[in-house]
Order: sequence, then structure tokens, then C-alpha cells
Amino acid sequence: MSLIAKYSILLLLLSSLSAVAQNKSLTTIPFEQHSGWTFIKVFLNGKDTLNFVFDTGAGAETIDVKVADSLHLASSGRTQLGGATGDVTAEVYDNNTLEIGAVKLGGITLMGTPMAMSLKVGIPVHGIIGMALLKKFVVSMNEDEKLFSLLDPRGYQPSSGTVAVPIKRFTNSGFAVIEMSCILKNDEKITTDFLVDCGAANAIGFSSRFDTQNNIQKKIGQTVNVYSMGISQDKMSNVRGRVKEVLLGSYSLKEVTVGVSKGGGFLGRPGSPNGLVGNSLLNHFNITYDYVNRVIYFSPAKNFSDTFPGNCTGLNIAYADMDTKRIIVKGVLDNSPASQTGMQERDEIMNINGKNTKSIGIEETEKMLLQCNGKIRLKIKRGNIISDVTLEPWQLY
Repeated sequence: MSLIAKYSILLLLLSSLSAVAQNKSLTTIPFEQHSGWTFIKVFLNGKDTLNFVFDTGAGAETIDVKVADSLHLASSGRTQLGGATGDVTAEVYDNNTLEIGAVKLGGITLMGTPMAMSLKVGIPVHGIIGMALLKKFVVSMNEDEKLFSLLDPRGYQPSSGTVAVPIKRFTNSGFAVIEMSCILKNDEKITTDFLVDCGAANAIGFSSRFDTQNNIQKKIGQTVNVYSMGISQDKMSNVRGRVKEVLLGSYSLKEVTVGVSKGGGFLGRPGSPNGLVGNSLLNHFNITYDYVNRVIYFSPAKNFSDTFPGNCTGLNIAYADMDTKRIIVKGVLDNSPASQTGMQERDEIMNINGKNTKSIGIEETEKMLLQCNGKIRLKIKRGNIISDVTLEPWQLY
């Protein structure tokens, strides 16, 4: 290599390092992931440290209404708050202070709604935060190191090796919309707009309107009907399957799970895009959200090549309550291994493969239920009757 070539490479390297060094990090804190959601610690009104979900699909900052009552927050009225499955009446709590690490945000309005997420996640879920951060800061999520950073958007320069995906537009609620492509099971390629929603636990989803126009359900392989629940506590029916490939920027992800809405839901609202990309896909990347400059930066995380798990038993589980930590069945999919054994909603799962479920917790129990290889032995309780059940799992979609 010539001296000139070596000098040019050195200049490029120094230029890249200089750009990153100029980025002003305002705070960096650890984050945790539970059941497909990202949690950060938020210090509320200088008194209480709470668990908030970071959600790019949340148009308003929300707090569990029971938590608000326990903290003696004063409601200034009520309003309607839209969610994925419908609207819910929310209390309005004005003029709050939120601290995330060294960053303090004043004058924040919190919407108070009931939150049942704790029973699914296994830890107390106190609130949701999104736009209050995305509108003001560059938000960096390092999946590999589980670090959450807020940076000054002025003059921000991305790290080398990242791929910039432009934000095509923002919805009326301020949600970012990007363009992605999918290769369906019939090898058809579809390119359309996707809402970036790290608060959605699934990988990708399509609206019922887009499904009707393009017959998506017939092109995503073996499917199963499932139900999801949002803040309104209303059930939303959707069909789960897989696409051969998702193309995001220059990245390719294989055999990605997909949900197709069977009702109106969030994606059915005026101005909504045809699809959404959720945390099951997004967490394969280290991501920097720069809404101020209308771009999102992606680089592969260490788990980039991990497969996308699907339901292999037909069970949907949650805690019965946070005190006893009893794990119960919340739903059983039709024509699944669980339904074939006669398992029912409200059955308590006491033991899985010789392990006490109260001891290992709901996340570990869910991981064991996701295994598609080998038999799964359960001890269940229905009323006062305890019995043994053996599941022979298979990939439902």
C-alpha cells in the first residue's frame, strides 16, 4: 500500500473518531428487557424511582392509575387515550418532573390508565415513556451492552458502521414511519411503510386493510389465530405466520414472524401506515433514534442472527397476581399441543420439567415453553385437582 493510501485511510479514521467524539452524551443508564419490552428507571417528581417502558409507539407519557393514586398525583381531568386495541379513558396529571439519569424534564403531563402488563412481564410496570424523549434528544439503545443514552441532536454524527434509514414521515401522533421490504412465502416482494414501534412485542405486522388489498394471510405460510391485549384491555384478533425475509436498509433477516390484524386496531386509523416493525425485530440491532434530524441508525447486535421464536405449545401465560407469583394459563390456542391435552384458561402451572414455576419465574417458564424440541412435562392445578400433563410441542407458525 502506498504512503498516500495509508495517509488517506488514517484521515478517514480520524475524521470518523472526531465526529463521534463531538457527540454530546447527556446521560447513559442501563436498561432491561422483559417479555419483549424495554425498561428504564425514571425518577418521578424527585421522590420515587419507577419502571417505565420505553416505547416509540407511545404518543403520550402514561402512568398506572393505581401508582398515581399511591403517589397522590392530582388529576386535572379526564381524556380519551388511543391504544392498539381501542380507546381508554385516562386521568390527566399535569406538571410532573421526570429524571432519566442526569437529564431532567419538567412540565410533563402524564396520562393515568390501568396497566395489567406487570402480570405478563413479571416485574412492576409503572408507566410508559416515548415522545417526551424522542422529540428532544437523540436516543441511543446499545443492545449489546444494554445501555440507554440521551444525546444532544445538534451536530450529531453517527458511529462508523451504522446504516442510516431515513424517516419518511411522522404520523399525526408523531410516530416515525420508515420503508422496508418483505419477501413473502410465495416469493412475492412487498415494499411499504412501517411504523417503528419498539413497544410492540411482535416482529412485524400488517393492517387488516393492507391484508385485504394484498391477500397477505395466504402468503405467510402456516398460520394460527391469536389474541393480543392493549391498554384498553380489549382483545384484538390477529393471524400469525412468517415471511421468508425482511429487508431493512442493507440488512436481511430470515424467517421473521408476522402478525396480520383481523380488526381495525391502531393500524386501521386514518393516516396510519400499512405495517409496523416491533421489538422482536428491532432488538436484533443497536439503534439510534434521531427524530430531530429524521433518521434512524442501525447496526447489527450480537444476537442479529438469532432465530425468531414462535409459539410451540399454544399456551399464553401470566401471573395470577404479583404477590403469590402463581403462573396461570391466560389462553389456549385452538388445534395446539396444549388444546389437545385438554388444558384450559385459568389452569395453574405449578411445575415445568421438574422446576417449580414460582422459583424460576414467568420469564424462564415462557422460555421453556418456547422450546420446540422434546417433550414438556407440566404439573397443573385446576381447582383442587393436581395432575400431570405432557406436551409434545411443534412449530405452530
